[in-house]
Amino acid sequence: AVREVVERIVLADADAGRSEAVKLLERNGGTIDRKLVKQTVMTSVYGVTPIGAQTQIADRLRERGWSNTQEIFKVASYLGQAVFQSISEVFSSGQAIMGWLRECAKAVCRTDRPVEWTSPLGLPIEQPYRIMRTTRVPTSLHNFNIQLEDGQPDPQTAWQLDSSATSSEQSAGEQDAPDSGQSLFVDRSTCPVDKRAQQTGFPPNLIHSIDASHMMMTALECYKRGITFAGVHDSFWTHASTVREMGWVLRETFIQLHSRPLLQDLAEELRHNMERGTREQTGELLAEAAALRARVRQLQSSGGDKSEVAVLRRRANHAANRAQDMQAVTDAMRAAAAAVTPGLSGTCPEAAAGAGGASGPEVRCAAPGPAAKASSPSHVGPRA
Repeated sequence: AVREVVERIVLADADAGRSEAVKLLERNGGTIDRKLVKQTVMTSVYGVTPIGAQTQIADRLRERGWSNTQEIFKVASYLGQAVFQSISEVFSSGQAIMGWLRECAKAVCRTDRPVEWTSPLGLPIEQPYRIMRTTRVPTSLHNFNIQLEDGQPDPQTAWQLDSSATSSEQSAGEQDAPDSGQSLFVDRSTCPVDKRAQQTGFPPNLIHSIDASHMMMTALECYKRGITFAGVHDSFWTHASTVREMGWVLRETFIQLHSRPLLQDLAEELRHNMERGTREQTGELLAEAAALRARVRQLQSSGGDKSEVAVLRRRANHAANRAQDMQAVTDAMRAAAAAVTPGLSGTCPEAAAGAGGASGPEVRCAAPGPAAKASSPSHVGPRA
């Protein structure tokens, strides 16, 4: 579907005389084929940027004999924009949900916490993206690869040896190996979250967790039925004699999984986690602000140093402002959760992201009609 929309855009631009469209059609047989746009479409859900899309399409053009670097750059940039425009048109609901998820992640990151959620099977998930720096420290015995927190390292941090460099390995002569780097690291939970990676990674990671849940549900049902099962990501395998039965199993488990209000459950969990986390942070920040202001009053009454008073007052105001920001973030997440409503039968909730933030217009899905219900198998297994 995206290919057809891209082709329509390029044909219209060529009729209007746009040089990039004319060159592309002239050298591509007057059409836009699937291979030219497939990679960009497939990676759009992983947050591919316009520059990344341009690079992908440029590679396809070079494979087809294009050699003029400037021409490749212009045509690839143009076609990348057309692909993004087409994706927004064809997958408008999906793009809206992806935008909503990113806005939710953005709100979570404002509290300096990673995005956390629970998979449909109850597995707790936390995105590990944090800002880390690595430096190499040479010594007379070893070179140490050290991962540092963002900013200056804390001299009080307890460095730990990685398990790859144990005392037994050292006694076996590992310390004499040339340039054998031992890894020293800090607790990653003390490092600041990578806000950009948290936001761009949330939509695809959420989908991965749902796909993994479907695979596990299929595997468990196959085990109950004595069906040999193997799988990698979304590719399921069994013996030829049980392919048909496994096909019914994976469809039935897919219906079971996606009949649940997944987005509504996610929104409620994110809201609950946000309120719990910000409640703790807000209390700490307000207590800090109160203590600093009390110290300011004490210094003012005793004629203390004015510069110290000014510094303490700024710190108190900053803490109070942060507390207010925590409340604003909580309100934003509540609005985002309210934007997700179950379908008329509670089967396919969707969310739409508004232009101004995480809370978007309410979108409802129609309940499945009689034809859709009739097509769902009433039992699992081969039919007679």
